[in-house]
Amino acid sequence: MKRTDKIILVFGLIIAFSIAGAILLIINLTNGYTEREVSLQPFTAPQAKEAIVTFFSGEVFFFRNNEWKPVSIGEILKENDYIKTFENSYCEIQIGEKISFSMRENALIKLYVVLQTEDTTQSDSEILIGTVLYKVMKLGDNDDMVIRAGTRAFGVRGTEFFIDRSIAKTTCAVLSGAVAVIDPESKREAARIASRREIILHDKTDPPPAALPLSNISSSVLENIKTVKQIKLAGADSQKLIKIGIAALPSTAEIYVDSQLAGNGIFAGIYNAGTEIAVRLHSPGYKDQSFVITAKQGENRIYKFKLELEKPELGIDRTQSGNEIEEKIKSLEQQIKTLSIEKDTYRSEIERLKKDKITLEQQLKEANVKIKDAIKQLQ
Repeated sequence: MKRTDKIILVFGLIIAFSIAGAILLIINLTNGYTEREVSLQPFTAPQAKEAIVTFFSGEVFFFRNNEWKPVSIGEILKENDYIKTFENSYCEIQIGEKISFSMRENALIKLYVVLQTEDTTQSDSEILIGTVLYKVMKLGDNDDMVIRAGTRAFGVRGTEFFIDRSIAKTTCAVLSGAVAVIDPESKREAARIASRREIILHDKTDPPPAALPLSNISSSVLENIKTVKQIKLAGADSQKLIKIGIAALPSTAEIYVDSQLAGNGIFAGIYNAGTEIAVRLHSPGYKDQSFVITAKQGENRIYKFKLELEKPELGIDRTQSGNEIEEKIKSLEQQIKTLSIEKDTYRSEIERLKKDKITLEQQLKEANVKIKDAIKQLQ
């Protein structure tokens, strides 16, 4: 990623957060479940070169045409888009019928290739920072999936796994199936990670080390794959796929859906018409709110709530401060700056190693010639 691109990303995020903050300030809700609703555009199925946001929670943004925008449920994503999640946020994205993945908090990815037709499913993306969980159905001969992270890449044919990208290090852990470590350019396989195994790759290490049994930490992360959902998109009646959103104040409120923690502050998903969604909102210092929302055909909506204080006389009210937003921007800016330095360093190191390799190969050829000449003389 070029330096100018990174500068655009940072300043774009600042503008996006300013807009998001203004939106939060103008929301005026009465206490508790008020039946207040905001209509959403009906579900639109993604086209051949598009992915779709199927579920998300918290603060999620996407970058396109030099502009950051907040993600909405059913958001259509395209090639060359960036997607960013912040603290206590996640975003689930689906490509066709075979590829679903969930970006966890503080993750940043870029989509390079997105293609889904009746004959093929193709995906090429890069994890710049953070953890992404993948649920991939068995891919056919015409399908292809590549995930880039640092100086490495991974080839997938059908499996459940996660990839975590941190500064100068990439971890890949597999729950089922197998994932190949491949060269980003030649696509030549360098290592294979089998079921219930993991590998930790350092950018300067070549060849890759052997895969190890899953650590307790990786096993715990992989448990979250069971929550990654896959929606039937092919041939589905768009009128029977319903967008449902839940927005709560304070923004730190925990949102439980069907007894499972689904996020904080805001949660949205795509559901089949007729689905009953049991919701509970919880935040310390406030009264819990519990209710059931039914996904009804033609009713694509965001339901808004403001929790009641347990002790109104204390005047406790927790909302996100501007300082928190500024800290997130500063954190992202530092991450991008560090990534830029690291990437430039490793690019130089790789070029040096390539030159050393060419030199060594030439020396080896010369040595082989000398050995052959020596053998002839001995004979």
